[in-house]
Amino acid sequence: FSAPTDAVTFTAISGTVSTLAEGSYYLSAAVTGPVQISGTVNLCLNGQTIQGGITLASGAILRICDCTGNGKIQTTDTATVTIAAGNRLEIYGGNISSQSSYGVIATGGNFLMAGGSVESVSGTGVYLDQKNRSNNATEVRGGNISGAVYGVHFEIKGTSSANNPLTISDGVIRGGTAAVFSYDERGTFGNGSDITVK
Repeated sequence: FSAPTDAVTFTAISGTVSTLAEGSYYLSAAVTGPVQISGTVNLCLNGQTIQGGITLASGAILRICDCTGNGKIQTTDTATVTIAAGNRLEIYGGNISSQSSYGVIATGGNFLMAGGSVESVSGTGVYLDQKNRSNNATEVRGGNISGAVYGVHFEIKGTSSANNPLTISDGVIRGGTAAVFSYDERGTFGNGSDITVK
């Protein structure tokens, strides 16, 4: 799957939205959340803004694109988009912005960054919490990730960390303290063994 195309039928949404069930949607005007995603959802920001965080229900998949540019998802809460084990998040466009701690938090789950941007103006762009978790992959192959502290914070504590690769093949990552910071249970800092830069 790549970014949603005209071959997919999208349903317009606007105003206050609390849930999105399986399907494809585009913003015809601004949306106020927070929004919970269930099933597989293709979401085109269409140059509009979602104010409020997004969370994924168990097993949900969310694909975000922005067909016209300047689309945003923003919040003042702890995280703008939150995923967990069994979820998948794919970003192809749009700006995911946190005025607080994290642009994206992944406590398990699979994450693909192929375009767009994720930022935190006061914390970390993407926080990958893979402590004692298995079979969760993160791939950055485009777009921009930035944070006032770290661009990407990669926690790999626990014996299962070998099954949680972080692969960076393209894109830009910036952080005020470090672009990519990793930490494992032995107190090792820097580039962890599960990080591959191509």
